[in-house]
Formats: sequence, structure tokens, C-alpha cells
Amino acid sequence: MPKFDDPFLFYYERERAHLLQQLEHMQSGKWKVLDHSVDTTAECIESTERRLLELDELADKLAGG
Repeated sequence: MPKFDDPFLFYYERERAHLLQQLEHMQSGKWKVLDHSVDTTAECIESTERRLLELDELADKLAGG
């Protein structure tokens, strides 16, 4: 995991854990689409995976990687 200042580390860990939990629920079928801006669970999974990737890329940039 990248090394950076504590305030961002707190945000990063919290947001990443939240996104991973959402993704797990979507993939297991425990989750229903409530967001009317997307049509399917597959689109929600794709969007969440993209958000995780963007978060990790931002963390790498901030860590100087």
C-alpha cells in the first residue's frame, strides 16, 4: 500500500473499504439497484470497479509513484 500523510490515508482506507464492501454485496446478489442513473447491477459493478481503480491511481500519484 502507498505511503502518505495520515489524513489521506484515513480517507483512502475508509473509502476503499466502503467500495469493496459495496462490490462484494453487488457480486453476491445481496444488493439491489437503487440508483436510477444506472440500469443494471452489472453497470453498478463496473462503475464501482472503476472508482476503486481511480482511487488507487490517485493514491499512487500522491505517494509519488
